[in-house]
Amino acid sequence: MLLSIKKSVLTLMIVTVFCLLVFAIMRSLLAGLSFATAEKLAKEYKWTQADEKFRKAIALDPFNARYIAGFGDFMTTQAGYQGHGEPLLKEAEQLYRRAIQLDSRNAKYWFELGLIELNRKAYSKAFENFYHSTDNDPNGFNIAYSIGSVGFSVWKHISDADRAFVMNRLKMAMIAKSFEYIYANVWNAQKDIALIRAVTPDSLQGQRWLYGFIVSQNLWQFRKEQADRLGYYLKNEAPDTFLAEEKAKVKRLKEVRDRYNKQTEKGVVSGSDWHGNTPDGKFTYDKGNMYWTGTMDGSIDMPEGNVTIKIRAKGQPADGVFPYMIVELDGEEIGESFVDSSEWKDYEFKVNTTGGVKVLSVTFANDGGNAKEDRNLFIGTAEILKSGK
Repeated sequence: MLLSIKKSVLTLMIVTVFCLLVFAIMRSLLAGLSFATAEKLAKEYKWTQADEKFRKAIALDPFNARYIAGFGDFMTTQAGYQGHGEPLLKEAEQLYRRAIQLDSRNAKYWFELGLIELNRKAYSKAFENFYHSTDNDPNGFNIAYSIGSVGFSVWKHISDADRAFVMNRLKMAMIAKSFEYIYANVWNAQKDIALIRAVTPDSLQGQRWLYGFIVSQNLWQFRKEQADRLGYYLKNEAPDTFLAEEKAKVKRLKEVRDRYNKQTEKGVVSGSDWHGNTPDGKFTYDKGNMYWTGTMDGSIDMPEGNVTIKIRAKGQPADGVFPYMIVELDGEEIGESFVDSSEWKDYEFKVNTTGGVKVLSVTFANDGGNAKEDRNLFIGTAEILKSGK
C-alpha cells in the first residue's frame, strides 16, 4: 500500500513538472509569436496594435531583454513620428535601462540609451552611455560607425575629449571594415582635412584610401602632401614595391630620353612627340590626347638655370569639373593645375634645372564622366618660354 502511494506521488510530481515545462515552453512560444507580430505591425505603422503585442510579449516573458529593448526601439521610432515625443522617449529610456539590467553587456542597448540623451540635448550623459557601449564592443564596426556618425551631428556641442572619441570610433570602423565612404561623411560634415587624416588607419592601405578620396573629390590642394605621405608609407611598409616602382620610373625616363634624337626641334615637345600608356597598359595615348587617367612623357632639351615651361592644353569637363594635370620634370613634380578651358590655353611652370635633356611628364589625374559627358585632357606643344642663370 505504501509503495503504491509513493508511486502515485512520484507520478503526480512528474506530471506536474511536465505540465510546468509545457506551460513554460508555450509561454515562450506565445511570447515570441507576439513579439514577431508586434515588429511586423510596427513596420506597417499600426502603432496601437503593435503596442499591445509588445506588451503582451513582455508579460509572457518578462525576463527577455530582447523583447524589452525591442519595445524600446518601437517607442523611440514613434517619438520620431509623433508630436508627443518626450513621454515616448521617457518610456523608451526605462525600457532600455530594464534591458541593460538583464543584459548589461549588450553594446546596442547602451548606444540606444545614449541616443535618447542626445535627443534631449544631454550631450555629456549621451557620451557616458556611448563609452559604456564601446567598452562592451570595442572592435565592432556597427557601434563604432554609429557613434562616429551621430557624433558629427552634435560636433559643436561636445567636448574635445568626446570629439577625440568620435574620431577614434570612426578610425576603428575604417580598420574593421575598410568602408572608404566614411571619408565622404567626415568631409561633408566638417570640410576639415585634419579630421579625415585623424580617421585614416596608420597603414599603407589607409594612406592609399585617403589619396584616392582626395583625387575622387578633386581636393587637389591636399594632394601633394598626401602623395608624400603615401610615398613614406610605401617606402617603409612595402620597400620591395617601392624599389620596383622607382626602378620602373628610371627605366621609363631613360626610354623617353633615348627617343630624343628623333625630335627635330630643341626645347620643344610637339603633339606627336608625346608618348605614354594607361597604368594597366591597355590604352596608348596618341598625339597628346588623353582619354584615360595616366601619364604621358616627352623629352626636352633644357638650358641651365631658372626656366619657365609653357604647356598648351585644353580640357573637356564632366559634372562641372575640368581635367587636372600634374607636371613633372625628370620624375620630380614642378606643378599642377586644372586645365580649365575648352579652348587651347597656355599653362606655365617654373623650375631651376642643371640643363641637358630632361623628361617632361604630364599626368591626367581625374578621368571620369557620366552618361552624357566624358572628362578628357588634350596636350599640345610644350616649350621653354624663357631662361636665365
